[in-house]
Amino acid sequence: MRKIPAALLSLALTASLTVPTAAAARQTSSLPELDGHWSQAAFERWHGYGIVEGDVRGMRPDDAMTVGEFAALLCRTLGYTETVDNPYADLKGDEWYAPYILRLTAAGILQGDGKNCRATEPMDRQRATVLYARAIRMTPSQDPDLSEFVDGDQAADWAAGYIDAMAQAGIIQGVGGGQLALNREITRGSIVTILNNSVAQYVQEEGAVITGEVNGILLVAAPNVTVENAQIHGNVLAAPAAGDLTVKDSTLDGDLLVDANGAALSLDGVKVEGELNLAGGENTLELGADCQVSLLSVDGADCSVSVADGASVDILTARSAVKVDNQGVISTARVQAGQVVIDGNRPASVEVAEGVTPPTNSEGDEVTGSEDGDQGGSGGGSGGGQEDKPVSGILGVRPVDQEGSLEELPAVTAQATQKEGEDFVRVALSTDDVVPIHQSEDAGKGAWVGVAFEAPEGYAEETFRYTFSTQSSPTADNSAELTENPDIGEGKYAVFFINASSISPKTHITLQWGEESEPVRYEVDLSGVKIPAVELEGMTVSTHELPAGVESSAEGLSFDASTALVQNGGSGELSQEQVQGMGGGGEYTVYYAVPQALGDGTLKFDKIARSINGGPLNTWSISSETDAQSGSGWWTKDSTHYFFKWGAVFASQQDGQYVMTDDGLYQYTLHFLESDGGQDNVVATCTFTIDLSGYTIAPSAD
Repeated sequence: MRKIPAALLSLALTASLTVPTAAAARQTSSLPELDGHWSQAAFERWHGYGIVEGDVRGMRPDDAMTVGEFAALLCRTLGYTETVDNPYADLKGDEWYAPYILRLTAAGILQGDGKNCRATEPMDRQRATVLYARAIRMTPSQDPDLSEFVDGDQAADWAAGYIDAMAQAGIIQGVGGGQLALNREITRGSIVTILNNSVAQYVQEEGAVITGEVNGILLVAAPNVTVENAQIHGNVLAAPAAGDLTVKDSTLDGDLLVDANGAALSLDGVKVEGELNLAGGENTLELGADCQVSLLSVDGADCSVSVADGASVDILTARSAVKVDNQGVISTARVQAGQVVIDGNRPASVEVAEGVTPPTNSEGDEVTGSEDGDQGGSGGGSGGGQEDKPVSGILGVRPVDQEGSLEELPAVTAQATQKEGEDFVRVALSTDDVVPIHQSEDAGKGAWVGVAFEAPEGYAEETFRYTFSTQSSPTADNSAELTENPDIGEGKYAVFFINASSISPKTHITLQWGEESEPVRYEVDLSGVKIPAVELEGMTVSTHELPAGVESSAEGLSFDASTALVQNGGSGELSQEQVQGMGGGGEYTVYYAVPQALGDGTLKFDKIARSINGGPLNTWSISSETDAQSGSGWWTKDSTHYFFKWGAVFASQQDGQYVMTDDGLYQYTLHFLESDGGQDNVVATCTFTIDLSGYTIAPSAD
């Protein structure tokens, strides 16, 4: 196996006739028709890989790219092979691009308009951006902000999150003049340049070895690839064309996303700071000693995971059946699907979604968290108990309203403990009274509470190192000055203020006292802090009809008949064709009627956030001030209620067949948020369940 030096390949590359060393399948040919064209380097690189092909007219960089051409480019790049029966009225099936269209549809990237795929039509920049973002597994922004672009407000709701994520990653920069020009046709040169700009290293040579530094996406599209002694500053995407993958003695700043099926993945001495996601089915993952994974999620069917002694996983999320052999440490297991088996050491905490069968070990015994037992015991067994050891030097800090309009705010109490065998300290903050929304010194309005960490005795420096985030970090990457304040106590302190009303508060702190000391991780528990948010009452939901008194309107709230085949609490059998036709495929719609009355006042909000079955929050920027006839089919209101709709998925494709997800039970949590531009504060919360478990989906006849 030859070693391939990692290199950053971006728009900054000068035009060159030499393809980068990374696994080119064939020699780069000269493309004289591109001499001097701004996209020349990108075309030559990807033509060298065999990905970009022209015709008798050449590469045509200034021609608009059609949907069919784009589908072919993505399939060649990523190696999609699974297909579906042709669902499109405008696709005969014998066109040169038909196989690519159907493969992209099977992958869930291309959905068409519900009837046609429009393969011969030129793509606009908005559609191209979304399709490409889906292909490289870009997570859409939950709260997209395209205000830096003069035409950012023209982005469709379904596209804004992807466009914002692509812009934040530097993959798209607009067309100049601060414009995205989303409705403008996108050229072949622009598409190939976006591909070139985002993929730093492309591996298509079997047995290749990647070493060194990679600044961007490492896209693996070949089997038996090894990543060794590498520093990946971006995502690693194991495409469907990938096979077995070995990663050793490396750090990954981003995510490791596995779309391959039936692959064996082996990690040893690896730190994954982002998410390790098994999206493909029948994959096996081995985490060797000294592996650290922040988030391990399993979506593919029939996967298996082994965690060796000395390896750790902060959060394991099982959204599909999986077998886990845990000889290391799993801090939290979030079980959102049935048939999850956990052998070996029990996770410290096990969270099971409502309506989901709890995990068991191989003997069939239920597996519960080990916080009241022995982490070293077998799954489902009992242990001798873990003692909470108090940790001193950590104090609660009373907040101060920087606007001065509020007098003395509630006192904050801190209790710090550490369990034997755990490598972090829990800090529980509490208050005796409600912390009102108030102005912080420099971070906006919120229900702020403080926590102070006393500098060790004899510590002579004036600064300390820290990381303060919504996710755990093993390193302290920032520096700040210590605080001396007699209101806190004698000595010097590292002080942090946390917004307890935030939808995603920063509750993870890593501190390091000098270069010679080891970083210490702290997790802050805010459950004891009283905040102004209230439980919303009187809300009603439906999946098959508009709220009472509301008429369907394209300007206000419209009714989607295609998704109304299922009713909350109902039952019946659905065909594959019916499910395919529901929205973009397997989708249902929830219609909400929310009372405006809230206690003695009125519910006001700037955003709504939604989580289903404990999954990630999805935020919608919709204000309660939005006019009844400005909802574009999604929103309206009257004198007493707000009405809106929000789609979700109840069926996904596995092996070309739609199957029910999460056993048809969906636990919703809804947050209504007020925003001051810097902080999103929860003002009201409600929970409810959508029960579609009475429905079955019939398999196709073939």
